[in-house]
Amino acid sequence: MKKRIDDKLWGWEDIFALNKVCSVKILNVKPRQKFSFQKHKHREELWRVIEGNCKIWLGKKKIRAKPGDEFFVKKGQLHRVEALTKTAKVLEVAFGKFDPKDITRSEDDYGRA
Repeated sequence: MKKRIDDKLWGWEDIFALNKVCSVKILNVKPRQKFSFQKHKHREELWRVIEGNCKIWLGKKKIRAKPGDEFFVKKGQLHRVEALTKTAKVLEVAFGKFDPKDITRSEDDYGRA
């Protein structure tokens, strides 16, 4: 599910999830750190950078991102967030039942792959 925008008289609403099974969290990635290059079989994710500059890895693409940028991670797509010089905060809305066992790591700086 992609974000929906509903216009209102006073402005608009960014709707990230509506009547969906989802988990919502803020990923806080420390400066010059990144989480594992991973994929999921059972969930998709919508990311919105809310603070800091970072590098978003989506498959073979590496994209410099800034606050306000949004990305959609499909089921089975390798992905990660890498913070640059400051802590990066990324809103994550995961669609589908969250299960920590649904992580397949391809690369990991912390020996978990």
